[in-house]
Amino acid sequence: LSGHSMGGHGSLVITLKNPDMFRCSTAFAPISNPINGPWGLKLFPTTWARIGPAGRIGIARSWLKTLKRDSGSPLNILVCQGSVDKFLEKELLTQNFVDAAKDNAGIKLGLIDL
Repeated sequence: LSGHSMGGHGSLVITLKNPDMFRCSTAFAPISNPINGPWGLKLFPTTWARIGPAGRIGIARSWLKTLKRDSGSPLNILVCQGSVDKFLEKELLTQNFVDAAKDNAGIKLGLIDL
C-alpha cells in the first residue's frame, strides 16, 4: 500500500489499522501528523475539535501505540521524504511519526531521504 502527501498519511493509517492485511506500506512525503500541522487544522477543523487536546498525538501515531500483529513478524513501513522539502518542518512533521515508530518493536521502519 502506498500514498503521497495526505494519501501517504492514509496509507500509514490503513496499514496500521489492518496490520495483518499488508506486508508493507510506503509513504511518500506523508503528512505524518496532520493534527499538529496548519494544513490539517485548516482542512479538518471540526474533526480535530471533536478529538480535542488528548488526540493531539495524531491519528497514525495513535495506531502505532496499539499495533498488534498476529504473524509475529514486524510490519515493514518505508517513508520516503526529502530533507530539503520546504513543508517538512511545519506541515509534514515526518519526524513525529518516525520517532513514534522507533518506539514500537512491531514496526520495521525504513527512512529514505530523497
